[in-house]
Amino acid sequence: MTKPHLIVDAHLDLAWNALQWNRNLLDSVYTIRVQERQTPGKGRGQGTVALPDLRQGRVMLCFATLLARSTGQPVPHLDFPSRTQERNVLTRAMERLDQQIAFQAKLVKQAQSEIDSVMEEAGSIEAELEALAARQQAAEAETRSADERLAALPLEELTAQLAQLRTSAAVASQAAQGQQAIIRTSGPRHATDARSR
Repeated sequence: MTKPHLIVDAHLDLAWNALQWNRNLLDSVYTIRVQERQTPGKGRGQGTVALPDLRQGRVMLCFATLLARSTGQPVPHLDFPSRTQERNVLTRAMERLDQQIAFQAKLVKQAQSEIDSVMEEAGSIEAELEALAARQQAAEAETRSADERLAALPLEELTAQLAQLRTSAAVASQAAQGQQAIIRTSGPRHATDARSR
């Protein structure tokens, strides 16, 4: 199964939409368009960007455009009255951006460390599983070998040999019992003869 592509938008006027156009980016694009249907002005009711739609479209990362301009003919809520004020605002914005980048880098590093730890643990578990599988295969091979050796044994011949051994053991036992009986019965007489001598 192919992994879905993640999209990066490198120029997105989120702040412009929210502040200059007074759009609630937590609403869907459809909702914003419906709300602006009766609003006069060019581009009203034609918005294309909102956070729910970005999420649904799998936009992973977007670069929010920072608009800082001073034209000499300032438009209210859009232009800075002077270049100095523009530079000061831009400097503060860049400082905050640097802080955000450092914070994000720290989060990424922490996440990577946790991922590495999980991967290392997973590798250890995988090695243990491989060792267990190898031992199981060895045990199965040994069992098959023992089964093959047992199957190769001439059972009838072994049974006959076992019967012979049992017969020989029974004969030897009877012979031993007979000798003991002879010794018991002849023992006192030999003792008397020995004393008379």
